[in-house]
Amino acid sequence: MERRCQRTRIEIPNDTGFRPMVGDYTAALAAHWGFSTAVAGRIRKAVEEALGIVFDFAFENGQRGRLDLIFERAEGGIRIVLHDEGLPLDPGVSGAVEGDPSEACDLDGPCARLFALRRWVEEVRFDQLGHRGKSITLVQPAVEGDPPSQGDACPADDPDAGPSYEPLPERDGEAITVRAMAPTEAVAVARCIYKSYGYTYPYHHVYDPRKIAAMNREGTLYSALAVDAAGEVAGHCALQFHEGEPMIAEMAQGVVAPEYRSLGILQRLTEHLLGEARHRRLLGVYARPVTLHDRSQRVGHRYGMTDCGLQLAMIPGKTRFAAMPQSDGERVSMMLQFRYLNPPKTLAIHCPSRHRDMIVRLYRRLGVPHLPRSIHRTGRRMQGSPHFRVRVVDAMRYACIEITAYGRGIVEIVASRLQELCLERIEIIHLFLDLFDTRTAAVAEDFERIGFFFSGILPGGLRGRDALILQYLNNVAVTQKTIQTHSSLAGDLVSYVFQKGRHAGVLHGR
Repeated sequence: MERRCQRTRIEIPNDTGFRPMVGDYTAALAAHWGFSTAVAGRIRKAVEEALGIVFDFAFENGQRGRLDLIFERAEGGIRIVLHDEGLPLDPGVSGAVEGDPSEACDLDGPCARLFALRRWVEEVRFDQLGHRGKSITLVQPAVEGDPPSQGDACPADDPDAGPSYEPLPERDGEAITVRAMAPTEAVAVARCIYKSYGYTYPYHHVYDPRKIAAMNREGTLYSALAVDAAGEVAGHCALQFHEGEPMIAEMAQGVVAPEYRSLGILQRLTEHLLGEARHRRLLGVYARPVTLHDRSQRVGHRYGMTDCGLQLAMIPGKTRFAAMPQSDGERVSMMLQFRYLNPPKTLAIHCPSRHRDMIVRLYRRLGVPHLPRSIHRTGRRMQGSPHFRVRVVDAMRYACIEITAYGRGIVEIVASRLQELCLERIEIIHLFLDLFDTRTAAVAEDFERIGFFFSGILPGGLRGRDALILQYLNNVAVTQKTIQTHSSLAGDLVSYVFQKGRHAGVLHGR
């Protein structure tokens, strides 16, 4: 007869009143699985203390949430996993909790309390699970005199569903300071994003405090914080430096905690980041505000950002926006906005004639006064091998194909890669073409024949050269009437993009 493990699982709200009940259950279960009364008591104590850590550090007052506890009887004893999707936490230890706590922990706090759990059970782990929250694992092997457990180790289950919230009180009249993030404040950034998005934000690194701190240390991210008089983080926004964009930065991860809204925090964060961008002598900065509303678009316009593209269906429909309109399951589109910090007086670009009027209008609104009439089509002479790269963001079901050098068969190669991405269920694919290359005018039309259509432009967006952006939708429905815009240019751009999408056969209706 095949021997199997036994598993039991319970779910409780983040209510401290459940702590002794869970303790009773743990002790009874351990005794049922053959542990002595003394060992079962120690296991109970470990679970109750671990619950105390979660109750004290993973949830705020008034926030409703839940905890999952999984108990496994497997070879070697009992294994208990406490999982929550509460506030992000960086206790200073990751993985196995072992070694000297004085080298890793303050005298009090979650780290010291994790080490204290080792007084009751043999093994303790703390694991960051990214957008799935975090877990504490307790393991107690069978000791001499206890009967061995039967069966093999159990596969771990995937917990589901996230926390819900009570309405939070509005903050009023507090002094807000805007400054660069200190490394020790990375966990506060993760918590701030969590308050607005839960665990639905499409870039999962924002929930890992160590990753946030590392990106700031390495220079791929510059995080600015809005901090209230008590030192609480009220908002965050960052300059993100993407590979392949050495002259520009994206103003990203802009979030204000729900209780601090309507205090002008996002505007102040924007001012701070513009100052930092000037200090670094960047060509410009760009942002991608959502189109569920026009508030963040207005902030960009107030600080000189100009609409220059529409990126349809960029954000997965499951993304939750706290205290904002929701998408009803439809993927959310984004406006592309750009601001030159030192605009050129003239540019020679090479774009398809069918898009010339719109592209010239976008550049002039960006502050480029002179575009030579030599914008033209050229021959398709392609020599050598093409150079391109494909970036895939699985969490967003998004991919970007960046062509840095044309070559023989480039259209056929991209068409083949496009088919592969569609089979991989990538839903949104962007194509970046070099507007400074004389062959782009002709090649872009070839790409439009295989289903790509106009999205916009991004100065400096392709290895320092200006990018023409085309987009492709893989069986994604987008409704024009759900897109809200602030400027007349943005409204015209939406109409233009939908017209081109309908012409390409991928957008239907209005």
